Amino acid sequence: MSNTAIRSSIFWSVVALLLTYIAYRAYALSFTIDEAMSYNYVLGIWEDDLRANDHWLNTFLMRVSKGLFGPWEWSLRLPNVLSFLLYGAAVFSMLRRVKSNVLFYAATAILLFQPTYLEFFSLARGYGLGVAFFAFGFALLVSLTDGRELSEARRSWRYMGVIAMGALVFFSYISALNVVLMLMGLAILHAIVKWKPKRKATKRVTLMWMVTFAVGSTLQAARLLLELKEDGELFIGTNTFAQWADDTFSYYFPRELNRIELLLRTATVVAAILMVIGGGVRWYRQKKVPAILGLSILIGLGSLFGWFIQHKFMGANLPQDRTTMIYFFLFATGLVGASKLVVEEERLHMAGLSTAVVLGVLSIWNAAAQFNVERTRIWPNSQKMKQAVLTADSFARHWHEPVHAERHYFFLSNLNYYFRTRSNHIVVDEKVGIQLEAELLFVHTEDFKYAFDYPDLIEQYERVATYPGDIALYVRKDVYDHAMKTGEVVIYE
Repeated sequence: MSNTAIRSSIFWSVVALLLTYIAYRAYALSFTIDEAMSYNYVLGIWEDDLRANDHWLNTFLMRVSKGLFGPWEWSLRLPNVLSFLLYGAAVFSMLRRVKSNVLFYAATAILLFQPTYLEFFSLARGYGLGVAFFAFGFALLVSLTDGRELSEARRSWRYMGVIAMGALVFFSYISALNVVLMLMGLAILHAIVKWKPKRKATKRVTLMWMVTFAVGSTLQAARLLLELKEDGELFIGTNTFAQWADDTFSYYFPRELNRIELLLRTATVVAAILMVIGGGVRWYRQKKVPAILGLSILIGLGSLFGWFIQHKFMGANLPQDRTTMIYFFLFATGLVGASKLVVEEERLHMAGLSTAVVLGVLSIWNAAAQFNVERTRIWPNSQKMKQAVLTADSFARHWHEPVHAERHYFFLSNLNYYFRTRSNHIVVDEKVGIQLEAELLFVHTEDFKYAFDYPDLIEQYERVATYPGDIALYVRKDVYDHAMKTGEVVIYE
């Protein structure tokens, strides 16, 4: 077997392993609050409301998948799960020309073992889709700028593909606007300045398509952002660049640090700094930068300047946690590019390879420290919502009429999703708040004890289960007693 075939086999085996993990999470995890709110758009309940939660392309694909496979967690998450394959194809495309086997495998680890991406590829949100489309567009642009020989037709299609991928990012994840503008702008600029096809008509038609599609999709994305701002929907964000940097740093690593994880964080930063310094030395001597590194720097710095303008002069919030995750890709590709630059310097070859290996191992370690098939990192309150509803339904099914539920407002969309898909015995409504009038109560325990009188609650209701995320399920005593007499009640844990 050739070296190329061995590389390909190992790479796609890693992708298959990670895809299995992603797919299992998509199957096993309870639906989160944001996913459940998107499901309201899928059903048309909120179709007249404009909310930042409506990631347009994700909602559309959820609707398609629901029509094909049903309203289950795994089917609604399937588009994001499959988008990981597109992300893998983009990464492989960028790495296949790396000469060093060691660097190839280290770069594979750096780019594939991204814990935030592994999380969102398994959820029905627009972030996984957006990262996959951006990565593929970025890979196409790398292929256009790294000196490889391409026919006029293939070059034309790749230029247009960059713009198409950028447009898809807009409608998956519009807070990535600045990054996508840089991607599109660099593709158009490169086509104008560097592309010298024999047939000038090919260039004119390609550029006309690129500019038209880029401007049209940008204007549409900007219109949506302005409307969301007017409706007060763009409230998630950080207020200073220092806060943004700290939030981004904390979001990449485990949030609860023990000594080993603190070592992981420190070692990663030190190795990255060493690689950047080595890349700088190599660039100073050679005055030439690999396409993957140059594009990462240009897109990163250009989009940061855009955020500076928007924040200082337009009052926009800076990105926060999940809205900043696209920068993890640029950081990773920048490290890979710097590694390539260092490894090609004879004097720095071994030091560069060693540092790249350390970064690859640390990337795997960081991802492994955050592997979890029971809950999501950003919405831990949702981790046992399905079990809570199944338990409630085991009581409700024995009552002589459909039962009503009162719930904390934070649980509204999650519970309604599960009432619709897992129970025919609980009434679906949009009411929130605990009034002690319904047969079932889904209480947020931290909130409840300060606002209500516990003796009244205990007198009328039986507490049957408590779940992580401060969720407590109460059943009215007459419903509870009736169900218990049947002997067919199940408490799901």
